[in-house]
Amino acid sequence: MFQLTPDQDILFEPSTLPVAPTPISPSAPTRVPRTLPDWLHLCPPIPPPPTQITPFVSAFNASSTIAQYARLNPQQRAIVMAPPTPTLVLAGAGTGKTHTLINRMAELVLQGLTSDQILLITFTRKAAEDMIHRTRTLLENPGVKIQGGTFHAVGLVLLKIHGHAIGLHPKFSLMDEDDAHSLIHLLASKRGFSTRPGFPKKTQLMSLFSRVANTLEPIADVIATTYPWMEAHTPQLTALYRSYTEAKWQQHRLDYDDLLLLLYKLLCLSESTRTRLGHQYQAILVDEYQDTTRVQAAIVQLLGSYHRNVMVVGDDAQSIFSFRGALVDSLKGFLTCFPDATIYRLEENYRSTQPILTVANDTLREAKGLIPKTLFTAK
Repeated sequence: MFQLTPDQDILFEPSTLPVAPTPISPSAPTRVPRTLPDWLHLCPPIPPPPTQITPFVSAFNASSTIAQYARLNPQQRAIVMAPPTPTLVLAGAGTGKTHTLINRMAELVLQGLTSDQILLITFTRKAAEDMIHRTRTLLENPGVKIQGGTFHAVGLVLLKIHGHAIGLHPKFSLMDEDDAHSLIHLLASKRGFSTRPGFPKKTQLMSLFSRVANTLEPIADVIATTYPWMEAHTPQLTALYRSYTEAKWQQHRLDYDDLLLLLYKLLCLSESTRTRLGHQYQAILVDEYQDTTRVQAAIVQLLGSYHRNVMVVGDDAQSIFSFRGALVDSLKGFLTCFPDATIYRLEENYRSTQPILTVANDTLREAKGLIPKTLFTAK
């Protein structure tokens, strides 16, 4: 797991949240506002991939593999032994994807990677902890130090270490939802927006701003496509989002969406950081990829560009987070980012009987836009 240093630990202490400033005496110098970076309000494009790719190995050594003795079905074994190239695993419900990912991580270590060169991104912290613990048990090595956590945890740690490359203060504080709501409400009130008839409430504003960060789209476009009832306030909302962004930067404060958005900007704008992290993590595995947002998918693409040893696992039939900006076609989007990716399928179900799976298969065939798969069981 990502380990927080003492400095990072205090991010979560109430005492570190910004407090009201001490009144300035007449003789005290006036505080100069912090300079805003030129890129603050921009969404930089993903830079071109490097001209030279450096995978840790070109192919796995078949004579030294966990797949020889692990309890794996043929589809699982093929994924565990897949070449270190872009890989999309389409995993149906109940097909043992967690078991497969654990064996894949163990295989990467056996093939020569040091465990801290592996980055595992999961949907919850508990899932990452469990998978890393089970990998240690499988390898019979409690010293395995696979780096793992959620996208936000990854963003927090990498911004603390590398954020200085874009001018981010290393002692930034992390706002919770209440802090963010309060700041947005304060800024809206100061500008007189709150008294406008029909102006969105602070929770609605936070939802809008979050979607802008996660989709990497201009706020006016997000309003037009997702929040059309707010269109009468588009100029005010654009100005408010700008003020909110500037206030956070001036106060060295980040909200949870900034952990993703600023990591994306860091990777786009700082070639040295992108190169360093591209060589630091030689294997990236992402679980529940069907629920990634555009900014999360872009982070995976940027981190994996130097070695392309990227494996994502998901099921487009189980995507449930489009309301927060997750891409309905995120799995197909991975194929756009990595056109030469190989698709593997996990279709043998260990939970249900065949009659149930037959109904499920019939339903999935009627759904539009899904990557085809057929669930079956040996029961």
